[in-house]
Amino acid sequence: MKIMLTDSQLVEWLKEDIHSWDISTTDQRYKRTVSADIFSREAGTICGIEVVKQVFQLVGIHPNDIQSFVIDGTDVQKSDKIMEIKGEARHILTGERLALNLLGHMSGVATKTRNLVDRAHLLNPHVKIAGTRKTLPGLRTLQKYAIKMGGGDTHRMSLSDMVMLKENHLAEFESEQLAIDTAFSTKSFTHKIEVEVTNPNQAQRVAKTGKVDIIMLDNFSLEQITPTVELIKEINDRILIEVSGGINESNFESYVKTGVDIISMGALTHTTKPLDISLLIK
Repeated sequence: MKIMLTDSQLVEWLKEDIHSWDISTTDQRYKRTVSADIFSREAGTICGIEVVKQVFQLVGIHPNDIQSFVIDGTDVQKSDKIMEIKGEARHILTGERLALNLLGHMSGVATKTRNLVDRAHLLNPHVKIAGTRKTLPGLRTLQKYAIKMGGGDTHRMSLSDMVMLKENHLAEFESEQLAIDTAFSTKSFTHKIEVEVTNPNQAQRVAKTGKVDIIMLDNFSLEQITPTVELIKEINDRILIEVSGGINESNFESYVKTGVDIISMGALTHTTKPLDISLLIK
């Protein structure tokens, strides 16, 4: 799996830093050819190699002068060398901050996801740890890709991927049955239907419609989840059961033990610390 942003996206982000030109590197000495190492200051899962290459190429580094020692999804240890860049010092310095910001953020998402997936699979090897659409505008593709590289599931990339009827969607209809029937009659055969429920009785009604692929238990208490899972599976054991709402690194193992199929966590993207990555000119 490989990801690339369009050059125009990265150019806009570079403009935030450069605007007119980089006044720190106007001296002739910055035109000398140098070599720089990108390395990790802590253990983690690397993600964003191809994006970093793209950034440095846009600021004037030749593709042959950009060498990577790991691929996305690789686990590294503290001080491990990730990449080496050769070129004029001014070009490396101009692209450094955007490249490290993206690499650090994507690697932070991948690292957090990998840690949670590994912990979850010790308890239940079949459960999926998934992201949400709680991503920053402009960064969704990168953040979702990082989740994938960390071993997680991307969930929906956009509103076009599947039908998801949440509480505010259902409020437009007289009943869950009518909302589901309407969605079923208008969707493509390629699209699944997921319905968000807020209590066990609603979960039972939705499961009995026979037209739902996934049921999301939204903000259920831990005590409610296991009996609701059993109830749904008795009605239709092919329905996937997702749980979401208020799940974080400290409590998610309790949700893993409930027997759900999917745990979706906005925390994978909206509260993630970047991996500490540095660039040093030799």
